[in-house]
Amino acid sequence: MIAQITGAVQSVKVLNDLVKAARELKNFNELVAAVSEVNTRLMEAQSAALLAQEKQSFLTNRVSELEKEVMDINNWKGETQRYQLAKVGRGAFAYVLKRGMESGEPSHMLCANCFDIPKNRSCSFLTAFWVGPSQLIGFQTETSQ
Repeated sequence: MIAQITGAVQSVKVLNDLVKAARELKNFNELVAAVSEVNTRLMEAQSAALLAQEKQSFLTNRVSELEKEVMDINNWKGETQRYQLAKVGRGAFAYVLKRGMESGEPSHMLCANCFDIPKNRSCSFLTAFWVGPSQLIGFQTETSQ
């Protein structure tokens, strides 16, 4: 009888160990599920960070482009001070380089239609052909860069 009671107690102990192991296995599965969820969230956060970084890069480039545009406009405003609007023919007007402002450039005129638009100033760079001190015989249009 003692052997049977000892056997029953050992069976209960084994059953208890099996229940604990099953409980731990359940906890392990929950742990694996939690780790998987954490990994999913980390990948989502990494994707969001990458997207934000790309947007930041785009915005930084755009700011640089706009700063360059502002600098070009400011430089052109300074450049415009070297010219004055003048009548160069019947009903024709152009911006003429002021005397003393040549800075080594040949005498020339810029198209009055394009003069105030910095991006278009290269569309009509006009060189005048003079026969005498006040006689204009024509223009040569050049594309300048």
